[in-house]
Amino acid sequence: MKIKDIQEWEKDFVKRKGLLSPKNKNEAEELLKIAFLKLVEEVGELSEVVLKKRFKEIPAEVSDIIIFACKIGKIVEDYYNQPPLTEILKKKIEYSEKRKYDEKSLSFDKPGGGFGKE
Repeated sequence: MKIKDIQEWEKDFVKRKGLLSPKNKNEAEELLKIAFLKLVEEVGELSEVVLKKRFKEIPAEVSDIIIFACKIGKIVEDYYNQPPLTEILKKKIEYSEKRKYDEKSLSFDKPGGGFGKE
């Protein structure tokens, strides 16, 4: 499954279920806040299943996180003129490959000032 598939499914799901679908930038901003809060909620649910060692539930919780992350990416693509999430992920992976790990400080360097800050 591709990110675009997830984004298209989510958009169709929202429409079929009669959920809030933004008609303008102001509504998109409100939906972005809601989607972010839902993402945080899902991360909390993942934390709970990890801490309680309910390992069979982890893939479902990770899936929820992926869905909301893709939703946020699609909102900024559609209403804030940002490049597709797939493009950014590709660039992020390329950037990560350039980074060097310092065992003394237990951290990676940030070549070029950091991803997205050049």
